[in-house]
Amino acid sequence: GAVMETHPFMLQTSPKRRLINALVDSTIIRFLADLLYITLMDKRITEQQFPAANWLIGSITFLTVFLLYYMLFEALIQRTPAKILTRTKVVNADDGSRPGLTDIVKRTLIRLFPFEPVSGTFSGWWHDEWSDTWVIDA
Repeated sequence: GAVMETHPFMLQTSPKRRLINALVDSTIIRFLADLLYITLMDKRITEQQFPAANWLIGSITFLTVFLLYYMLFEALIQRTPAKILTRTKVVNADDGSRPGLTDIVKRTLIRLFPFEPVSGTFSGWWHDEWSDTWVIDA
């Protein structure tokens, strides 16, 4: 697992809470993306007339929901619904303050990197390390 560093004012949350956060948030994102896709498209027409459009529109819908979900929740309240459930929040790694919008955007975009979802297994989570943020118990 990842080595947890400590500061006098905060401790990174447990790997168990991180896993719960990932599972809950990914489930919510998938549900919202599917709901939006169904609302926007008539799948039968798309599959019959434009088979590639079905995949493309589904992918764009998922990506849009994914980006907005993390950016809005973490920028506005430092928490996604999963972090509310596990009583955790994202903070600036240097001093425990609210991360800036640039850090939240960076953090969200890094989540799209291949192998990022397993990066925490080997070291720290890339979306934390590269954006100088942590997830701590709230």
